Amino acid sequence: MLVSSPVLLSCTCTSAIGLPRLALPGDVTVTSGSFGIEAETGTAYSVLSVGLSESLMSSAAFAAGIDPQSMRLEPVLHARDPELQRIGWAVKSTLDDSGPLSDARARTFAVEIARRIVRRYARGAAQTSHAFSAAQMRRLRFHIDENIDKRLGIATLAQFAGVCPTSFKSLFHNAAGVPAHRYVVERRVAYAMSLMKSSVTPLSEIALQAGFFDQSHMTRCMRSVLALTPTAVRQAL
Repeated sequence: MLVSSPVLLSCTCTSAIGLPRLALPGDVTVTSGSFGIEAETGTAYSVLSVGLSESLMSSAAFAAGIDPQSMRLEPVLHARDPELQRIGWAVKSTLDDSGPLSDARARTFAVEIARRIVRRYARGAAQTSHAFSAAQMRRLRFHIDENIDKRLGIATLAQFAGVCPTSFKSLFHNAAGVPAHRYVVERRVAYAMSLMKSSVTPLSEIALQAGFFDQSHMTRCMRSVLALTPTAVRQAL
């Protein structure tokens, strides 16, 4: 997105060439390939460039009902897109005021951009599956295991997957065979068991490291999953 004064620009990408035109602040270029921008007059200019990962675009496609495997992104050169402009100026303002974005803030902006691009510019076959794909489940399982000590509610996981909470629950259940909440509890229990086996850490600390609210919470969950208390589990390991 152009973030400096108006300038005569030509823009090229792997599948399109834009004729020189007067670019205005806020004009955006959207492409899935490499691209180049050149000022016709050699005038200095500034752009805000945002790269989006393949996994993020796939999640946005899934949320929009598009099969990620068939999604095509037609290049858009020098476009006036009010929604992308709003997000772009918000990113620039944050960078100017606070410096580099935090990971959480950067992801929030990236998710917004990806969803807008997919809704407005992507083409592809309708998504017919009623469950997350194997690749999507691998990403979700890895995310859960890497963040097992944190709160992993449905809303949080749905945001990571790029779908609404209601859709997430059914998509996850259909793919994993168990509800998402139950899966997270089982992963917490498994991680707690590994800590019990490899250390003499007090159960109260293990409970927190595994993402339980406290030792009592871990006890209830272990009884639900294993029909055993943490003390009995530790003695059996």
